[in-house]
Amino acid sequence: MRRITSLPDEYLDELEIVNRDWAFKTGYLVIRRVGLALTVIGFSTLFILYVTRPRTWEWPGPKHPLQDIEDGLAKYFDGLTDGGSFVFYFQVIGLLTFVAYAFPIILLAWRESKFNEPLPQIENQVFKQAPVFVKSYLKRVLIIVGGFIASICIGFFVPYAFLNGLFIFSIILTTWFGLYVYIWSSIKTVEILKAVKSKTSNSTMATTFFVITQILGASLLTIFVLILFVIPGQWNGNSGQINPMGVILILGLLMIPAQSLSVSFASKLSKEVQLKDSTPTA
Repeated sequence: MRRITSLPDEYLDELEIVNRDWAFKTGYLVIRRVGLALTVIGFSTLFILYVTRPRTWEWPGPKHPLQDIEDGLAKYFDGLTDGGSFVFYFQVIGLLTFVAYAFPIILLAWRESKFNEPLPQIENQVFKQAPVFVKSYLKRVLIIVGGFIASICIGFFVPYAFLNGLFIFSIILTTWFGLYVYIWSSIKTVEILKAVKSKTSNSTMATTFFVITQILGASLLTIFVLILFVIPGQWNGNSGQINPMGVILILGLLMIPAQSLSVSFASKLSKEVQLKDSTPTA
């Protein structure tokens, strides 16, 4: 389902295009109407609780029932941010992002599950996705490189960047994004390599650089775990000692060209397989 929602039209058949367009249109309508309903309910509640308040609540005697409702709602919404406003709003943004990505895929899966006959599949769809994967990978690598360059510029040229945490925040943000790109591209590369039925020079090179990338990644993770849990505080930065954070930085920088070469050979491999499949046989 994820493939159908992300690939261009030329990689899909007519049925998949129709179902995909229906899923996005229906998802947009559902979310729009849910948002409209919540907005109407919210404004109606505000109207009842506040606009009518001076005429109905300002008299001596017991508390009005609507006042209990208002107090309960206020207590509930105040309790949502008990763990911190940043945590609450970050969770809301994460939930909205997840819905935006997942809801059309859920609708698409529900619609296509109604077909009893098997849906037509694209031959060698893994290889047909490879050009899209390579373009996305290159864009994300440029973002990582740009993030590190921006972090260095912040550290050197922005006053007090080291003190106020801006430099550290930019480094951490770029590193987490790099970790995501590393895992995502590794999964995509494995899919391409698994779909190959025969060994070629491109598959060998792609596998070799993939293994090198994983070794570098495992080494980086091992050193990081050692610093945090096994030997915390034992490195004090004296001269003559190896800086583990510097080693981690070097390993991370080496992973970028190693994985780029792996993706490059995997892309050549996909073109090679598609060319072979498109060649007419006697």
